[in-house]
Parts: sequence; structure tokens; C-alpha cells
Amino acid sequence: MAWTVIYGRGGENAAYFQDGVARTKDEFDAAFPPKPLGAPAVAAPSSWPMKSVALAVHPEQVAEATERNRRNGVGVTYDATGMAEIPDRGERKKILKLEGLHDNHGGYGD
Repeated sequence: MAWTVIYGRGGENAAYFQDGVARTKDEFDAAFPPKPLGAPAVAAPSSWPMKSVALAVHPEQVAEATERNRRNGVGVTYDATGMAEIPDRGERKKILKLEGLHDNHGGYGD
């Protein structure tokens, strides 16, 4: 169920809609009660460990690639299908360097 709030000029006279049907402010407030003061913030879900198709290897190369990573101090492993399993950002940075790759959209710290 999607809610939409349309505010009037200066934030006054708001209109509330649920799936395109007009609702009252009381119905909106019941659907979204205020958080109690001091309530912990909800953390965004982590994307780690990450699985990567782009860094995958052929299934016959899993043992060889895993050994190469271990020799180079990279903690990236591969599942039976060859999909790369990257435990955290630091290991992602290491595997990209080992592979000679750079991610222009990698985000802060990559």
C-alpha cells in the first residue's frame, strides 16, 4: 500500500492518499505512528558478503583462483559455480587490484 502526501503552500492543508484514494490525516497518522524518543535508528541492511558475477571464474578454475587469491593475501573465495564471494569492502578492493580492475561507481573508499 503506497501513501502519498501532497502539501499545500507553506506546508499547510496537506492531502493524504493511499493507493490513489483520499484519506484523512488521522488515518495517515495511524499508519505511521511517531517513534518514541530515544528509539534506536534502524540500520540499512548490509550488502556484505557480496556475490559477484563480474569477478566469477569458470567452475573448473575455482581451485586455481582460490589458491591464487590465498597466495596474494586476498580473502575472496568462489562457490561451486565459480561465483566470487567477497566478504567485505577491503577484500573487494584487494581483488579488484589483483585483477587489474577499477570500479568508477564503487563508492567512497573503493
